[in-house]
Amino acid sequence: MSIRESMAKRYHEIINNITNFLQRLSINQNSELEREYYLFIEQDAEKLLDLNNYAILNIELFEKIRNVFKMLATFLEDNQVNSNLSYFNHIINDLYFIFKYVYENILFMIENEFLIES
Repeated sequence: MSIRESMAKRYHEIINNITNFLQRLSINQNSELEREYYLFIEQDAEKLLDLNNYAILNIELFEKIRNVFKMLATFLEDNQVNSNLSYFNHIINDLYFIFKYVYENILFMIENEFLIES
């Protein structure tokens, strides 16, 4: 397995873990989730910032990142959800900005690929 393949696999695992965390966050609101965020999820999310360094670009990974970004945007924009998760607003905001940056990097890579092929 190449480094790119192993990193792509790791990024899929990270996104799955973050998605799982956000789903649990919307259902169970307890301090253990906050602790889990600062121990594991935050560092894993920041690892996604290296995505463009490995030039990993595939549809499945893009879709997963887009879905997490949409989930975070919904948490921030939906007043009812936002009020239910007010204790976790700082976590949601942190993840939102990380995923916004990751999403923008992916779109930049796609644009570069398009320009190179043109």
